[in-house]
Order: sequence, then C-alpha cells, then structure tokens
Amino acid sequence: MKVMALNLSSGGLEFASARPGGGEWIKGMVPLRSFDESEARTVSERLAASLKGEPVDLLAASGGLDAPLNGGVYFLNDDLEGRLASAGAIGFAPLVALLTARLLGLRALLVEPMTSSELLPHGLITGLPELPVRPLRHAPQVKWCNMLAREEGLFPQDASSVVAYLGRGFSVCALKGDRVLDSNNPEETGPFSVAFSGSVPAMDLIREALSGRRSREELVRLLAGGGGVAGYLGTYLMTEVEASYQRGSQRAAEVVRAMAHQVSQSLWAMAGALDGAVDFIALCGGCAAFSDLSDLISRRVQWIAPVFRYPRITGLQAVSELALRSLDGRYTPPAEIGPL
Repeated sequence: MKVMALNLSSGGLEFASARPGGGEWIKGMVPLRSFDESEARTVSERLAASLKGEPVDLLAASGGLDAPLNGGVYFLNDDLEGRLASAGAIGFAPLVALLTARLLGLRALLVEPMTSSELLPHGLITGLPELPVRPLRHAPQVKWCNMLAREEGLFPQDASSVVAYLGRGFSVCALKGDRVLDSNNPEETGPFSVAFSGSVPAMDLIREALSGRRSREELVRLLAGGGGVAGYLGTYLMTEVEASYQRGSQRAAEVVRAMAHQVSQSLWAMAGALDGAVDFIALCGGCAAFSDLSDLISRRVQWIAPVFRYPRITGLQAVSELALRSLDGRYTPPAEIGPL
C-alpha cells in the first residue's frame, strides 16, 4: 500500500508519498493563493496530472471539518465536499485529497481531525458560557509522537502521557492511550510559539481592540501569525533564534527562557489533567531540535516522568504513518463519516 499524504503548512500545501517501511519517491509543495474551492480544484487537477502512472493507492490528509469529529481515521466521501469547502483553511488539504482521489479513481482519508472532540466534558468549559473551548490541535503529530514514545519506552497501550508538538504553533496535550483528554488551542491559548501569541491578558486585549488603533485583521494577525517569537524577535526561523542565543544575545535568551517556562507550565497543567499519573512526556516538532530549548523544558518537567524527544516529526510524516498503520491494522481502522 502506497499513500500520498497532504498537509497544509505555512508555505503552502505540502505533499509526499510513502510506503510501508519508509521511503519517499514524490515530494513537494504547492504555493497557494487562497483556501477556497476554486483553488482546491486547481491544485487537485495539477496533483492528479502529476500522479498519473505513479503507484499511489490512496490519498491521506490532515485537517478537519466545520464540525468536530471523534479522533480517528476517516474515509472521505462526496457528501463531505461542501462541508470541507466551507471549513476554510482547515478543510483545504482534505478537500484537495478528496478531489484528487476522485480524478484518479482512488479513495481518500482524513487522518486524526485537528478539530476532534475527544476532550472530557469539563475540559470544554472556559469560565464564560458564551465562549466554550474550541477544539483545535496538531492531532496527527501529537498522536504519532505519542505512539512512537509509547513503543520506544515499552509502555502499555493505555499509558498516560503528555505530548507537546512544538512547530510554528504549539499543541500541548494530555492523553490516555490514544485519546486526547485535554489540550490547548494553539491559535488561542497555551504557551506562545513561533508565530502565535498564546494566552494573553484578556483585559489589555479588550482595551487594545476598542482603542481603534488596529483593524480586525491587524488584531487577528497580532495574535495568530505575528505574535510569539515573530513579534519579539522579528523572525519565524528558530535556527536564527538558536544562533542568536548561542552568540549570547540577551534578548534571544529572554525569549527562549520565557518560551521554555510557558511550555513547562502547560506540561505541568496537562499532568494535572491526568491526576499526576503520567507515564511519559514527549516533545516533538521542529522547535524540539533546538537542544538548549528542549533541555530547559526537560529539566523543568523530568520530575514528572521520563522525557522523550522526536524533533524530526512533521505533519506529512504523521499523516502518512498513521494512515499506513490504520490500513494494516496497527492503528484505529478507517471509518465512514455519517451525517453531521
């Protein structure tokens, strides 16, 4: 079985094909002008043309719908096309997968919806009845990292863990087995990340929003895309931050230590969601490759449980590996999506 994985990243729609045992033979990225249905059709036609004659059996994508699903792996069907198109950016990759699969006469999978509703009921309460928790996380990366650490550490299937995906945005999750019991929303809450502000002072944010100094678009950009490291240091590249840190930049050191502090706080909080009974902690994603940052975090949380690191985990890898395992029986088997 050979799978073509699709994942929406900050640079565009990335794709790569994978086969059991590893190895990629097609890989690339398509820059995007928008996330609408017209763009999805254009991209799917280009992708289908490039895949004709290639040994691809199935397409798999990360993303989600405009309504929450349980965690797992799902077959995409034609009835979902409108729902995916209306979901905006989060529905773009699965929409392209569905349209491309249709052109090639194949099937497509949605792997671990990013909007999955696995959280415990009390985890959806925020303190304002009008503003419940909006489930969103890097679900494929978190689930794949959790599986790798569980296998490496020889932990049981129902092990309790705390996993932090540290990419452009940060998802910190408490898991029991393969179920996410609690999580931040990387666009709105939790630690600041490369591009997102994380949790910010609510009253000050209200005053800024009502001041008239910024438009709605500017405020959104301030929180999601221009916050975090980008806001403090003016870069989205953690390799540049690491170089500045190692050169002794005081400003870079302040930001890195603050990031480690906030990630550690989130890991502590997720351990609390598991009543403190944590079998292991795992860090994954590109920022986990910044060894000084990972060391600062690990030192603060290793008293809770052993810490594993998987800096090379990517969205594409997670989607393809979970899809392959789902199909060969080593993970949740694919299910059909019923009426929503």
